[in-house]
Amino acid sequence: QCDAVKRYLDRHGLEFVEVPLTPASTAAFQAAGILAAPVVELPGEEPFGGFRAPLLDAWRVKNGGK
Repeated sequence: QCDAVKRYLDRHGLEFVEVPLTPASTAAFQAAGILAAPVVELPGEEPFGGFRAPLLDAWRVKNGGK
């Protein structure tokens, strides 16, 4: 799923920062109910786990992407 998110972002020309999970960040995400990696944090949106194309599409369109 990590590679799928990166391919999606690259394909749409969206910059991203890849941050490795640590035990502390994993625990924090799990406490927030995010149980899948990668954890995707989009400006103005709640973070989510895994490759979720509909959420990525909605954010991209909302922010002027094609």
